[in-house]
Amino acid sequence: MEILGAGARVRLAAGEHAGLEGQIVWLGRSRRFSGLCVKVVAQAGDDPIWATVSEVVAIDDEGRELDPQPRLPADPPEEEEDADSRRIALPVDLARSLTAIRLRRGHPAEAAAEAQVRAHQLRHAEETLRCTIPDAVIAYVVSGVGERAAAGVDGLIALTQDLQAAQGDERPVHRAERVAFDYDNGNFLAFHRGSERAATSYQLLDHEESYRSGPSGDLGERLARLIDEDITDSTPGFAVILDDTPPAPEPDAAWVTHAKFGRGSVTRTEPTSRGDKLTIDFEDGETRTLLARFVRFE
Repeated sequence: MEILGAGARVRLAAGEHAGLEGQIVWLGRSRRFSGLCVKVVAQAGDDPIWATVSEVVAIDDEGRELDPQPRLPADPPEEEEDADSRRIALPVDLARSLTAIRLRRGHPAEAAAEAQVRAHQLRHAEETLRCTIPDAVIAYVVSGVGERAAAGVDGLIALTQDLQAAQGDERPVHRAERVAFDYDNGNFLAFHRGSERAATSYQLLDHEESYRSGPSGDLGERLARLIDEDITDSTPGFAVILDDTPPAPEPDAAWVTHAKFGRGSVTRTEPTSRGDKLTIDFEDGETRTLLARFVRFE
């Protein structure tokens, strides 16, 4: 088979159904996913299982992996879905490494291979940063495998502001050249703001270089180095579900005034050893993070 499509036999290599074999009944683009996806049926009459194409491996009738694997169609169809969620697409090796690390750190087996992120939080982070957050970074953050990874995707804003402060960069956060997603051994891990959603590259911004340069690498390879033993084909791949459930109505926001930035509404409060750290949407359109002692509450 030269092109992957309906009728092909596949094995799911990641997610909660890893190891299941079945037949593709549809391949295309859907609102559920950030990339190409498939519907797979194990037996006639079963409900279809959704997966990204990166989570399936084409096999023959005896269950052997095809070599080479079939090519993807050049112009796949689109299907409109009313689903409440979709799955983030990850390379299989990176997804398996995330699960293995979570298992080693004590996550229950039934929960180690999956996590959820609220779609409205992701949209807010991308709108504030004015960039695309790569799927690999989303998975890294919500999996909790980092040393001091951002607290959720919206935590990327505050961590990037911390990076800017360390660099002496006083520009708004959406002007930052790199977006920080972890802080490891005194260095920031960041991705370039021009990265595409499928990107897996990162840069370690070295404190000895004033956080302005440092070695680059692949996030999947970095995670693999944290695992002593080899990842096996039976290791389920980590899956991130984008939950499109609307946010609950929020209570009236607290309003504050800053001597330089003016008036703004508090959208988040985070306790720290130096006092509460506030995320504030100012009336000039900028979002800033400040300690509570530097503002006056109305």
